[in-house]
Amino acid sequence: MNDTTIQETPASRREGTSMGIKRNSKRLAASAIAIAGLAGGAMAVHADSLGQRMLALPAVAPAAWPAIPATTCATDESPDICDIDLFAGPSTVTVKDVTNPVGTQTVDILGFGVNIADPSQVTLAGGATSTIKVPADTAVRVHFSKDGSIANMPELSFPSLPAGSVTNSGDVYSFTTTTDMIGTSVFQPGSNADAPRQIAMGLVGVLIVTPVGCNTCAFGATSYNSEALVATTDLDLEFATNFHAGLHSFSMGYFGQSPNPDGTQRKVYHVINGQSFPDTAVIDAEAGKSVLLRYVNAGVTDKAIGLLGLRQTLLGRNASKYTDAQTFIAPLVGPGETADVAVDIPATAVAGQFYSLMDQGRQMNHGTASGFGGALTFIEVLPSIPPVIPPVDVIPVAATQEGGLPGGPLAPTTPAAQDPAITGSEGGQTAPPTSAVGSQGAPSGTPSEGGQPAQGTTGP
Repeated sequence: MNDTTIQETPASRREGTSMGIKRNSKRLAASAIAIAGLAGGAMAVHADSLGQRMLALPAVAPAAWPAIPATTCATDESPDICDIDLFAGPSTVTVKDVTNPVGTQTVDILGFGVNIADPSQVTLAGGATSTIKVPADTAVRVHFSKDGSIANMPELSFPSLPAGSVTNSGDVYSFTTTTDMIGTSVFQPGSNADAPRQIAMGLVGVLIVTPVGCNTCAFGATSYNSEALVATTDLDLEFATNFHAGLHSFSMGYFGQSPNPDGTQRKVYHVINGQSFPDTAVIDAEAGKSVLLRYVNAGVTDKAIGLLGLRQTLLGRNASKYTDAQTFIAPLVGPGETADVAVDIPATAVAGQFYSLMDQGRQMNHGTASGFGGALTFIEVLPSIPPVIPPVDVIPVAATQEGGLPGGPLAPTTPAAQDPAITGSEGGQTAPPTSAVGSQGAPSGTPSEGGQPAQGTTGP
Protein backbone atom coordinates (compact mmCIF):
# COMPACT_ATOMS: atom_id res chain seq x y z
CA MET A 1 0.00 0.00 0.00
CA ASN A 2 1.37 3.40 -0.97
CA ASP A 3 1.04 6.57 1.04
CA THR A 4 1.03 9.72 -1.08
CA THR A 5 2.18 12.97 0.46
CA ILE A 6 2.71 16.46 -0.89
CA GLN A 7 6.22 17.84 -0.67
CA GLU A 8 7.51 21.31 -1.45
CA THR A 9 11.09 21.54 -2.59
CA PRO A 10 12.90 24.49 -0.94
CA ALA A 11 13.29 27.47 -3.24
CA SER A 12 17.07 27.34 -2.93
CA ARG A 13 17.06 24.07 -4.85
CA ARG A 14 14.45 24.61 -7.56
CA GLU A 15 12.80 27.12 -9.86
CA GLY A 16 9.25 28.31 -9.28
CA THR A 17 6.99 27.23 -6.47
CA SER A 18 5.43 24.09 -7.95
CA MET A 19 4.81 21.22 -5.62
CA GLY A 20 5.77 17.67 -6.43
CA ILE A 21 4.31 14.32 -5.50
CA LYS A 22 6.41 12.02 -3.33
CA ARG A 23 5.37 8.39 -3.14
CA ASN A 24 6.36 6.53 -0.02
CA SER A 25 6.11 2.74 -0.17
CA LYS A 26 5.85 0.92 3.15
CA ARG A 27 7.04 -2.19 1.37
CA LEU A 28 10.57 -0.78 0.97
CA ALA A 29 11.77 -2.22 4.26
CA ALA A 30 10.62 -5.72 3.41
CA SER A 31 12.02 -5.42 -0.12
CA ALA A 32 15.41 -4.32 1.16
CA ILE A 33 15.61 -7.30 3.51
CA ALA A 34 14.52 -9.63 0.73
CA ILE A 35 17.16 -8.26 -1.60
CA ALA A 36 19.80 -8.73 1.05
CA GLY A 37 18.50 -12.20 1.75
CA LEU A 38 19.18 -11.59 5.42
CA ALA A 39 16.10 -10.95 7.53
CA GLY A 40 17.07 -8.89 10.51
CA GLY A 41 20.47 -8.33 8.98
CA ALA A 42 22.39 -5.17 8.30
CA MET A 43 24.38 -3.50 5.42
CA ALA A 44 27.18 -0.54 4.55
CA VAL A 45 29.72 1.35 1.99
CA HIS A 46 33.28 0.38 0.85
CA ALA A 47 35.11 -0.38 -2.38
CA ASP A 48 33.08 -3.54 -3.04
CA SER A 49 29.45 -3.77 -4.12
CA LEU A 50 27.00 -6.08 -2.36
CA GLY A 51 27.34 -8.70 -5.11
CA GLN A 52 31.11 -8.74 -4.78
CA ARG A 53 30.84 -9.11 -1.01
CA MET A 54 28.41 -12.00 -1.32
CA LEU A 55 30.82 -13.81 -3.66
CA ALA A 56 33.65 -13.22 -1.19
CA LEU A 57 31.94 -14.86 1.80
CA PRO A 58 32.94 -15.74 4.47
CA ALA A 59 33.68 -12.23 5.70
CA VAL A 60 37.32 -11.44 6.39
CA ALA A 61 38.96 -8.65 8.35
CA PRO A 62 39.69 -5.53 6.25
CA ALA A 63 43.15 -4.11 5.80
CA ALA A 64 41.90 -0.94 7.54
CA TRP A 65 38.57 0.52 8.60
CA PRO A 66 37.15 3.05 6.13
CA ALA A 67 37.92 6.74 6.60
CA ILE A 68 37.46 9.77 4.37
CA PRO A 69 40.97 10.90 3.39
CA ALA A 70 42.13 14.40 4.23
CA THR A 71 42.72 16.71 1.28
CA THR A 72 46.30 17.12 0.16
CA CYS A 73 47.26 20.79 0.38
CA ALA A 74 49.78 22.59 -1.79
CA THR A 75 51.98 24.96 0.20
CA ASP A 76 54.32 26.15 -2.56
CA GLU A 77 52.93 29.70 -2.64
CA SER A 78 52.66 30.13 1.11
CA PRO A 79 53.71 27.53 3.74
CA ASP A 80 50.94 28.58 6.12
CA ILE A 81 48.09 28.34 3.58
CA CYS A 82 46.41 25.21 2.22
CA ASP A 83 46.07 25.81 -1.53
CA ILE A 84 43.49 23.65 -3.30
CA ASP A 85 42.64 23.47 -6.99
CA LEU A 86 38.91 23.03 -7.66
CA PHE A 87 37.52 22.31 -11.12
CA ALA A 88 33.92 22.14 -12.39
CA GLY A 89 33.07 20.30 -15.56
CA PRO A 90 30.82 17.78 -17.34
CA SER A 91 30.87 14.02 -17.06
CA THR A 92 28.44 11.09 -17.15
CA VAL A 93 27.02 8.51 -14.76
CA THR A 94 25.88 5.07 -15.90
CA VAL A 95 23.19 3.14 -14.01
CA LYS A 96 21.58 -0.21 -14.70
CA ASP A 97 18.28 -0.08 -16.57
CA VAL A 98 16.92 -3.22 -18.26
CA THR A 99 14.28 -1.18 -20.05
CA ASN A 100 17.09 -0.20 -22.44
CA PRO A 101 18.38 -2.77 -24.95
CA VAL A 102 21.93 -2.46 -23.56
CA GLY A 103 20.73 -2.87 -19.97
CA THR A 104 22.15 0.46 -18.75
CA GLN A 105 21.42 4.16 -18.99
CA THR A 106 24.04 6.91 -19.23
CA VAL A 107 23.08 10.31 -17.79
CA ASP A 108 24.94 13.59 -18.32
CA ILE A 109 26.05 15.37 -15.14
CA LEU A 110 28.15 18.27 -13.88
CA GLY A 111 30.67 17.56 -11.15
CA PHE A 112 33.53 18.95 -9.08
CA GLY A 113 37.12 17.77 -9.06
CA VAL A 114 39.51 18.54 -6.17
CA ASN A 115 43.20 18.56 -7.20
CA ILE A 116 42.46 16.42 -10.24
CA ALA A 117 44.94 15.77 -13.04
CA ASP A 118 42.33 15.24 -15.77
CA PRO A 119 39.06 17.18 -16.31
CA SER A 120 37.23 13.89 -16.87
CA GLN A 121 37.79 12.97 -13.19
CA VAL A 122 34.98 15.18 -11.88
CA THR A 123 32.36 13.33 -9.81
CA LEU A 124 29.02 13.82 -8.13
CA ALA A 125 28.87 14.56 -4.40
CA GLY A 126 30.41 11.69 -2.47
CA GLY A 127 32.54 10.61 -5.40
CA ALA A 128 36.27 10.15 -5.31
CA THR A 129 37.16 13.76 -6.19
CA SER A 130 34.38 16.04 -4.95
CA THR A 131 35.27 16.41 -1.26
CA ILE A 132 37.47 18.88 0.64
CA LYS A 133 38.44 17.66 4.13
CA VAL A 134 40.68 19.75 6.38
CA PRO A 135 41.18 20.18 10.14
CA ALA A 136 40.03 23.25 12.04
CA ASP A 137 42.42 26.23 12.17
CA THR A 138 43.43 25.65 8.54
CA ALA A 139 43.78 28.64 6.24
CA VAL A 140 42.26 27.46 2.95
CA ARG A 141 42.64 29.06 -0.46
CA VAL A 142 40.53 27.52 -3.24
CA HIS A 143 41.62 28.21 -6.83
CA PHE A 144 38.45 27.67 -8.87
CA SER A 145 38.20 27.00 -12.61
CA LYS A 146 35.60 25.51 -14.96
CA ASP A 147 35.18 23.73 -18.24
CA GLY A 148 34.42 25.96 -21.22
CA SER A 149 31.13 24.14 -21.84
CA ILE A 150 29.63 25.72 -18.70
CA ALA A 151 28.12 28.88 -20.14
CA ASN A 152 27.91 30.97 -16.98
CA MET A 153 30.81 31.05 -14.55
CA PRO A 154 29.29 29.58 -11.37
CA GLU A 155 30.15 31.62 -8.33
CA LEU A 156 30.95 29.37 -5.38
CA SER A 157 28.73 29.39 -2.32
CA PHE A 158 29.51 27.88 1.12
CA PRO A 159 26.06 28.18 2.72
CA SER A 160 26.96 26.55 6.07
CA LEU A 161 29.99 28.71 6.81
CA PRO A 162 29.52 31.81 8.98
CA ALA A 163 28.58 34.96 7.10
CA GLY A 164 31.61 36.94 6.05
CA SER A 165 34.05 34.07 6.68
CA VAL A 166 34.65 33.52 2.95
CA THR A 167 36.30 36.17 0.82
CA ASN A 168 36.97 35.91 -2.88
CA SER A 169 39.16 37.72 -5.31
CA GLY A 170 38.23 36.73 -8.82
CA ASP A 171 38.35 32.94 -8.94
CA VAL A 172 40.20 32.55 -5.63
CA TYR A 173 38.16 31.87 -2.48
CA SER A 174 39.79 32.14 0.95
CA PHE A 175 38.62 31.21 4.43
CA THR A 176 40.11 29.92 7.67
CA THR A 177 38.35 27.02 9.29
CA THR A 178 37.48 27.36 12.96
CA THR A 179 35.85 25.24 15.63
CA ASP A 180 32.55 26.89 14.65
CA MET A 181 32.83 25.20 11.23
CA ILE A 182 33.48 21.64 12.42
CA GLY A 183 31.24 19.09 10.73
CA THR A 184 29.93 18.37 7.24
CA SER A 185 28.59 20.98 4.81
CA VAL A 186 28.39 21.63 1.07
CA PHE A 187 29.73 24.04 -1.53
CA GLN A 188 27.87 24.73 -4.76
CA PRO A 189 27.16 27.37 -7.42
CA GLY A 190 26.02 30.65 -5.92
CA SER A 191 24.21 33.64 -7.37
CA ASN A 192 24.51 33.12 -11.14
CA ALA A 193 21.30 32.69 -13.12
CA ASP A 194 21.98 29.04 -13.97
CA ALA A 195 22.84 27.98 -10.40
CA PRO A 196 19.58 26.02 -9.73
CA ARG A 197 20.00 24.03 -12.94
CA GLN A 198 23.72 23.49 -12.36
CA ILE A 199 22.94 22.12 -8.91
CA ALA A 200 20.22 19.88 -10.38
CA MET A 201 22.87 18.56 -12.80
CA GLY A 202 24.90 17.43 -9.76
CA LEU A 203 27.31 20.33 -9.27
CA VAL A 204 27.60 19.96 -5.49
CA GLY A 205 30.74 19.33 -3.43
CA VAL A 206 31.30 18.38 0.20
CA LEU A 207 33.32 20.33 2.78
CA ILE A 208 34.36 18.45 5.94
CA VAL A 209 36.08 20.20 8.85
CA THR A 210 37.45 17.97 11.61
CA PRO A 211 38.71 18.77 15.12
CA VAL A 212 42.45 19.39 15.26
CA GLY A 213 44.35 16.13 15.64
CA CYS A 214 41.43 13.79 14.88
CA ASN A 215 40.74 12.92 11.24
CA THR A 216 37.84 10.57 12.09
CA CYS A 217 35.98 12.81 14.56
CA ALA A 218 32.72 14.64 13.96
CA PHE A 219 32.73 16.92 16.99
CA GLY A 220 34.90 16.89 20.09
CA ALA A 221 37.48 14.18 20.70
CA THR A 222 35.32 11.13 19.98
CA SER A 223 37.02 9.11 17.24
CA TYR A 224 34.94 6.66 15.23
CA ASN A 225 36.16 3.25 14.17
CA SER A 226 34.65 3.62 10.68
CA GLU A 227 33.74 6.76 8.73
CA ALA A 228 31.78 7.02 5.48
CA LEU A 229 30.23 9.70 3.29
CA VAL A 230 26.67 9.01 2.11
CA ALA A 231 25.74 11.67 -0.46
CA THR A 232 22.51 11.36 -2.43
CA THR A 233 21.80 12.93 -5.83
CA ASP A 234 18.70 12.87 -8.06
CA LEU A 235 19.26 12.33 -11.79
CA ASP A 236 16.49 13.23 -14.23
CA LEU A 237 17.33 11.92 -17.70
CA GLU A 238 15.00 14.23 -19.62
CA PHE A 239 16.24 17.30 -17.75
CA ALA A 240 19.89 16.28 -18.11
CA THR A 241 19.52 15.71 -21.85
CA ASN A 242 17.81 19.07 -22.26
CA PHE A 243 20.46 20.90 -20.21
CA HIS A 244 23.38 19.19 -21.95
CA ALA A 245 21.97 20.27 -25.28
CA GLY A 246 21.96 23.88 -24.05
CA LEU A 247 18.20 24.25 -24.37
CA HIS A 248 17.35 25.01 -20.71
CA SER A 249 13.66 24.64 -21.52
CA PHE A 250 12.80 21.86 -19.05
CA SER A 251 10.24 22.85 -16.41
CA MET A 252 11.92 22.37 -13.04
CA GLY A 253 8.52 21.93 -11.43
CA TYR A 254 8.55 18.31 -12.65
CA PHE A 255 12.17 17.58 -11.82
CA GLY A 256 12.78 14.21 -10.18
CA GLN A 257 9.22 12.92 -10.42
CA SER A 258 8.80 9.45 -11.88
CA PRO A 259 5.57 10.12 -13.83
CA ASN A 260 5.03 12.79 -16.45
CA PRO A 261 2.02 15.12 -16.09
CA ASP A 262 0.09 12.74 -18.37
CA GLY A 263 0.92 9.76 -16.13
CA THR A 264 3.54 8.17 -18.35
CA GLN A 265 6.74 6.95 -16.72
CA ARG A 266 9.95 8.95 -16.96
CA LYS A 267 13.51 7.90 -16.28
CA VAL A 268 14.53 9.28 -12.90
CA TYR A 269 17.41 7.80 -10.92
CA HIS A 270 18.53 8.26 -7.31
CA VAL A 271 22.17 7.55 -6.48
CA ILE A 272 24.51 7.37 -3.48
CA ASN A 273 28.01 8.73 -4.05
CA GLY A 274 27.32 8.67 -7.79
CA GLN A 275 26.22 5.02 -7.88
CA SER A 276 22.90 3.19 -7.68
CA PHE A 277 22.14 -0.21 -6.23
CA PRO A 278 23.32 -2.89 -6.95
CA ASP A 279 26.59 -1.06 -7.77
CA THR A 280 26.76 1.00 -4.57
CA ALA A 281 29.75 0.25 -2.36
CA VAL A 282 29.52 -1.45 1.03
CA ILE A 283 30.61 0.23 4.31
CA ASP A 284 32.82 -1.83 6.65
CA ALA A 285 32.06 -1.90 10.37
CA GLU A 286 33.21 -3.78 13.47
CA ALA A 287 30.94 -5.36 16.07
CA GLY A 288 30.75 -3.34 19.27
CA LYS A 289 32.15 -0.18 17.64
CA SER A 290 30.61 3.03 16.21
CA VAL A 291 30.32 4.15 12.59
CA LEU A 292 30.31 7.84 11.66
CA LEU A 293 28.04 8.53 8.68
CA ARG A 294 28.15 11.94 6.99
CA TYR A 295 24.86 12.44 5.13
CA VAL A 296 24.73 14.96 2.29
CA ASN A 297 21.57 15.70 0.29
CA ALA A 298 22.94 16.96 -3.02
CA GLY A 299 19.58 16.52 -4.75
CA VAL A 300 16.41 18.59 -4.96
CA THR A 301 14.03 16.40 -2.92
CA ASP A 302 13.94 15.55 0.78
CA LYS A 303 15.75 12.39 1.88
CA ALA A 304 14.97 10.17 4.86
CA ILE A 305 17.94 7.82 5.10
CA GLY A 306 16.78 4.80 7.07
CA LEU A 307 18.87 2.07 8.65
CA LEU A 308 16.96 -1.18 9.18
CA GLY A 309 17.63 -2.88 12.49
CA LEU A 310 19.62 -0.06 14.10
CA ARG A 311 19.06 3.46 15.38
CA GLN A 312 21.04 6.55 14.43
CA THR A 313 22.24 9.25 16.78
CA LEU A 314 22.02 12.66 15.11
CA LEU A 315 25.12 14.59 16.23
CA GLY A 316 24.61 17.77 14.19
CA ARG A 317 23.34 19.37 11.00
CA ASN A 318 25.00 21.66 8.49
CA ALA A 319 28.27 21.82 10.46
CA SER A 320 26.42 22.77 13.63
CA LYS A 321 26.68 20.48 16.64
CA TYR A 322 23.63 19.42 18.63
CA THR A 323 24.02 20.13 22.32
CA ASP A 324 21.52 17.32 22.91
CA ALA A 325 22.05 14.54 20.37
CA GLN A 326 18.84 12.97 19.03
CA THR A 327 18.13 9.37 18.05
CA PHE A 328 16.26 8.43 14.87
CA ILE A 329 15.56 5.46 12.63
CA ALA A 330 15.46 7.62 9.49
CA PRO A 331 16.52 11.27 9.97
CA LEU A 332 15.18 13.70 7.38
CA VAL A 333 17.77 15.67 5.39
CA GLY A 334 16.49 18.49 3.18
CA PRO A 335 17.93 19.60 -0.18
CA GLY A 336 21.36 21.14 0.30
CA GLU A 337 21.50 20.02 3.93
CA THR A 338 23.86 17.66 5.75
CA ALA A 339 23.76 15.57 8.91
CA ASP A 340 26.45 13.84 10.93
CA VAL A 341 25.15 10.68 12.61
CA ALA A 342 26.68 7.91 14.71
CA VAL A 343 25.59 4.28 14.48
CA ASP A 344 26.49 1.83 17.23
CA ILE A 345 27.03 -1.69 15.88
CA PRO A 346 25.85 -4.27 18.42
CA ALA A 347 28.57 -6.28 20.12
CA THR A 348 26.50 -9.37 19.33
CA ALA A 349 26.59 -8.76 15.57
CA VAL A 350 28.35 -11.55 13.72
CA ALA A 351 30.83 -11.24 10.89
CA GLY A 352 29.05 -11.24 7.55
CA GLN A 353 25.90 -9.56 8.90
CA PHE A 354 24.47 -6.74 6.78
CA TYR A 355 22.33 -3.67 7.61
CA SER A 356 20.48 -1.90 4.79
CA LEU A 357 20.87 1.87 4.47
CA MET A 358 18.44 3.45 2.03
CA ASP A 359 16.35 6.46 1.09
CA GLN A 360 13.00 5.50 2.61
CA GLY A 361 11.05 8.07 0.59
CA ARG A 362 11.98 7.00 -2.94
CA GLN A 363 10.77 4.20 -5.16
CA MET A 364 13.50 1.61 -5.78
CA ASN A 365 12.47 1.01 -9.39
CA HIS A 366 15.53 1.64 -11.51
CA GLY A 367 14.66 -1.06 -13.98
CA THR A 368 17.26 -3.59 -12.85
CA ALA A 369 16.88 -7.29 -13.59
CA SER A 370 15.48 -7.81 -10.09
CA GLY A 371 13.23 -4.78 -10.45
CA PHE A 372 14.98 -3.10 -7.52
CA GLY A 373 17.60 -0.39 -7.48
CA GLY A 374 18.37 3.17 -6.43
CA ALA A 375 19.65 4.97 -3.33
CA LEU A 376 20.43 1.85 -1.34
CA THR A 377 23.65 0.58 0.20
CA PHE A 378 24.70 -1.61 3.11
CA ILE A 379 26.86 -1.75 6.24
CA GLU A 380 28.67 -5.05 6.66
CA VAL A 381 30.04 -6.31 9.96
CA LEU A 382 33.55 -7.67 9.45
CA PRO A 383 35.91 -9.49 11.82
CA SER A 384 38.22 -7.38 13.94
CA ILE A 385 41.59 -6.51 12.46
CA PRO A 386 44.19 -8.74 14.16
CA PRO A 387 46.55 -6.72 16.37
CA VAL A 388 50.07 -6.23 15.11
CA ILE A 389 52.42 -8.13 17.43
CA PRO A 390 55.97 -6.76 17.29
CA PRO A 391 58.68 -9.35 16.70
CA VAL A 392 60.47 -10.66 19.79
CA ASP A 393 64.28 -10.40 19.85
CA VAL A 394 65.76 -13.90 20.07
CA ILE A 395 69.30 -14.45 21.36
CA PRO A 396 71.08 -16.62 18.81
CA VAL A 397 72.31 -19.95 20.10
CA ALA A 398 75.95 -20.74 19.42
CA ALA A 399 77.22 -24.11 18.24
CA THR A 400 77.01 -26.82 20.89
CA GLN A 401 80.08 -28.20 22.62
CA GLU A 402 80.95 -31.84 22.56
CA GLY A 403 78.47 -33.65 24.71
CA GLY A 404 75.53 -31.58 23.50
CA LEU A 405 75.76 -28.61 25.88
CA PRO A 406 75.34 -25.23 24.22
CA GLY A 407 78.25 -22.93 23.84
CA GLY A 408 78.25 -19.18 24.08
CA PRO A 409 77.62 -16.90 27.02
CA LEU A 410 74.98 -19.19 28.53
CA ALA A 411 77.08 -22.37 28.28
CA PRO A 412 78.16 -24.15 31.49
CA THR A 413 81.56 -22.97 32.64
CA THR A 414 84.54 -25.34 32.91
CA PRO A 415 86.26 -25.39 36.36
CA ALA A 416 89.72 -23.85 36.42
CA ALA A 417 92.70 -26.19 36.60
CA GLN A 418 93.61 -27.21 40.15
CA ASP A 419 97.08 -27.54 41.67
CA PRO A 420 98.11 -31.18 41.42
CA ALA A 421 98.83 -31.17 45.13
CA ILE A 422 95.24 -30.43 45.98
CA THR A 423 93.42 -32.12 43.19
CA GLY A 424 91.46 -35.19 43.99
CA SER A 425 92.70 -38.64 43.12
CA GLU A 426 91.24 -40.73 40.41
CA GLY A 427 87.56 -40.86 41.00
CA GLY A 428 87.12 -37.11 41.11
CA GLN A 429 87.39 -36.46 44.86
CA THR A 430 89.36 -33.44 46.02
CA ALA A 431 92.08 -33.99 48.61
CA PRO A 432 92.29 -31.79 51.65
CA PRO A 433 95.10 -29.27 51.81
CA THR A 434 98.46 -30.56 53.08
CA SER A 435 100.05 -29.49 56.38
CA ALA A 436 103.74 -29.39 57.26
CA VAL A 437 103.13 -30.38 60.84
CA GLY A 438 99.72 -31.91 61.27
CA SER A 439 97.96 -32.16 64.59
CA GLN A 440 96.70 -35.47 65.78
CA GLY A 441 93.98 -36.77 63.57
CA ALA A 442 94.64 -34.19 60.88
CA PRO A 443 95.09 -35.70 57.44
CA SER A 444 98.49 -35.35 55.92
CA GLY A 445 100.29 -36.45 52.85
CA THR A 446 98.99 -37.32 49.43
CA PRO A 447 95.76 -39.19 48.81
CA SER A 448 96.05 -42.90 48.72
CA GLU A 449 95.04 -44.98 45.73
CA GLY A 450 91.35 -45.11 45.37
CA GLY A 451 90.86 -41.50 46.26
CA GLN A 452 90.82 -41.90 50.07
CA PRO A 453 93.06 -39.62 52.20
CA ALA A 454 96.15 -41.26 53.76
CA GLN A 455 96.25 -41.88 57.50
CA GLY A 456 97.75 -38.88 59.25
CA THR A 457 100.66 -39.06 61.77
CA THR A 458 100.83 -37.52 65.18
CA GLY A 459 103.37 -35.03 66.26
CA PRO A 460 105.89 -35.39 69.06
